Amino acid sequence: MSDNVLKPRYRKWWIISLIASILFAVGGTFLAIFADIDLSLRAIWGTYAMANTLWAAYSFRILRSNRFDRRQYGRFVMMIPAACLAIAIVLFCRAVTSPSNENLVWFVFGVMCLLLDLAMILYGRIVGAEWAARENALRVELLMIDIRDRGKTG
Repeated sequence: MSDNVLKPRYRKWWIISLIASILFAVGGTFLAIFADIDLSLRAIWGTYAMANTLWAAYSFRILRSNRFDRRQYGRFVMMIPAACLAIAIVLFCRAVTSPSNENLVWFVFGVMCLLLDLAMILYGRIVGAEWAARENALRVELLMIDIRDRGKTG
């Protein structure tokens, strides 16, 4: 019923997303490997770089196939709060082992990002449910038209 071919304006968004995620992955990798930071920050930047690398691969796959599958996207974006949760846990451990106002603020920031990610996924699920309801209503409408037309010809 629905057409999942990538429209030109969405293709531009995915190109920008691909470029940005590559830049963020390179930056995160550089910080995780070369920066003079402790192990917990290396884990955070490594997780960040890995998540951006996966997103870049996913963006490239969508651009190459020129198709956008909402269900596949819904399953894939579950990695965003998972990565954010991992980062929040590391920030929590950092705040516990080295209590300071700065580490507490970073932990609260990590939790806020996790809540924002979950809210975005919830919004996506609501929009997806709305699209599915419209698609089902269209199916019913087409079925009723078909039944009506069969009655006129028979």
